Amino acid sequence: MISDFRFAFRQLAKNPGFATVAALTLALGIGVNTTMFSVLNALVLRASPAREPARLVSIFRTAPQSQAWPQAPANFYDFQRQNISFESVAGYAWNNVNLAEPGQPAERLPAMAVTGNFFTLFGIAPALGRAIGPEDDQPGVGQVAVLSDRFWRGHFAGDPGVIGRSVRMDGQMITVVGVMRPEFEDPLYFGHIDVWKPLALDGGARQNRDNNWIQAIGRLKPGVTLAQAQAEASALADRLARDYPQTNAQNSLRLEPWNTTRVGSLNRSISWLCMGLAGFVLLIACANLANLQLARVAQRIREHAVRVALGATRAQVMRQLLVENIVMSAIGGAIGVLVALWGTKVIGSRILITGISGYDMPIDTRVLAFTVLASVATGIAVGMVPAWIASRTDVSAALKKGSPGRRGRPIEAPFPEGADRLRARPCPHPALGGGLLRARHAAHRRCGHGLAPGRPDHRQHVPALQRELPDGRPVPGVLRQAGLQACAAPRGYGCGHFGNAPGARLLAQRHVPG
Repeated sequence: MISDFRFAFRQLAKNPGFATVAALTLALGIGVNTTMFSVLNALVLRASPAREPARLVSIFRTAPQSQAWPQAPANFYDFQRQNISFESVAGYAWNNVNLAEPGQPAERLPAMAVTGNFFTLFGIAPALGRAIGPEDDQPGVGQVAVLSDRFWRGHFAGDPGVIGRSVRMDGQMITVVGVMRPEFEDPLYFGHIDVWKPLALDGGARQNRDNNWIQAIGRLKPGVTLAQAQAEASALADRLARDYPQTNAQNSLRLEPWNTTRVGSLNRSISWLCMGLAGFVLLIACANLANLQLARVAQRIREHAVRVALGATRAQVMRQLLVENIVMSAIGGAIGVLVALWGTKVIGSRILITGISGYDMPIDTRVLAFTVLASVATGIAVGMVPAWIASRTDVSAALKKGSPGRRGRPIEAPFPEGADRLRARPCPHPALGGGLLRARHAAHRRCGHGLAPGRPDHRQHVPALQRELPDGRPVPGVLRQAGLQACAAPRGYGCGHFGNAPGARLLAQRHVPG
C-alpha cells in the first residue's frame, strides 16, 4: 500500500497541469461543502453546554395573534408553583443597563433580568465567583450582577479582582459577584448579553396579569415526556382562563424543545437546504473530474496493460488508480479547508443577532472529520468507474497499440464494451437540477401576486377585493374564498394588510367561468 501512495505522488508530479486542475476542482466542491457543514454545525448540530439540554423546554403563551408570546408575571409564578412535570422553571427578560464608571463615558449594555434559579437550571457554573441565586431574587436585597466573559475581558481586561467590586449601573451601586463561562455566551441562546441581574419583583409586580413580558424556560423531570408536560400545561392554562377570564380567556401554553427554539425551525430547514445545494456542487465537480479521469485512463491504457502482463492482478490495478484519486482528493480537501476558513468568516460576518453582526463558526474536529470523510468518498466516487474500466481493458489489444495492422494503420486499444460511451461525456443531471432550481426561483420572482400598481387592469379588480362577503355564505360564481384578519405582531414579526380598503377582511375570490 505504501508503494501505491508513492507511485500516486509520482504520477501527479508527472502531470502537474492535470493535478492542478483536479485539485482546484475538488477544492471548490469540498470547500463549499465544508463551509456549509460548518454553518450547519454551528447553527443546528453543535450541542449546548447546558446539562442534559434535551430536557430543556421553552414555555410560550399562545393567543390568537401568536403562538410564541411571553407571559405575565402572575401567570408565570402560578405555573412555576403548580406544575408537577418540571424539575425547575425559570424566567428571564431582556433589557439594557447604563454603566457609568468614574472618569469614563457612560455605556449602554445589553442585559438580562433573571430569576434566582436561572443559572442552576442550565447547570453551568460561572468561571469566577458565583451565580445569581434565589437569595438575590428578592426586592430590597442588595443589588448584584454577573458579567459575561466577553465584557469582562474587554472592559475590565480580564482582571479577577473585579469580583466583589461595586460599579454604578442605572444610577445604583451594583456588586459584581461572578463572571460566566464563555460557552454560555452563544448569541443563539439569548443574543449578545453583557450583564445578568436578578429579576427581584415585588409583591405588586408579581400579581400583574395584564403585562406579558417574562420569557419562561423549564427543565423536565427525568422520565417525563414533552407530550405529558404539554398536557399538564394546557390543563393549567385552561384553569387560569376560568379563574381569570378578563386576562386569560384566550390564552394557552405551548411547549417546545429549547434546542429547536434557539435556532428556529425555519433556520434549520434553510441550513439543511443549503447543505443539500452544496452537495449538488460537489456532485457537479465529481462528474467533471470523472470525465477528465476517463480521458486520462485512455492515455494510460497501454501502461495498465503492461502492468497486467507483468503479473499485476486487476484488483491491484483498480487499487492503484483509487489510491491516486484518494491522494488527489486529499490535496483538494486540504485546499478546501482553506476555502472553508474564508467562507465561514464571510458568512459569519453577515449574520446579525440582536443588532450585532458577526457570529463565530469555527472549523472544529467535527468539521475536519466531515472534510476527511468527504475527501475519501469523493476520491472513491471519482475513481471507481475509471479504475474499473482500466482493469477490464483487453491486454492483447492494448499491447498492440501503435503497432501497424494489416492495412498499415495503427491498432487502437479499445475500452471494454460499453465503456467508450462514457468517455468525455458531460454529466448533465447536476447542472440540469441547478438550472431548474434557478429557473423556478426566477419564475417565482416574475409571477404576479394579484394587485400591482402600473398594470392596466389592476383598478378593475380593486372593487372585487373590497367587496365583503355577507356572513360567509356561498356566493354564486365563487368557488373558494379566503379571509385576511388583522393581527398584532410580536417583536420581530409582521403581518401584511390591505391598507385602508373597506373590505380588508376579504383576501381573494376565485370565480368559476359561466
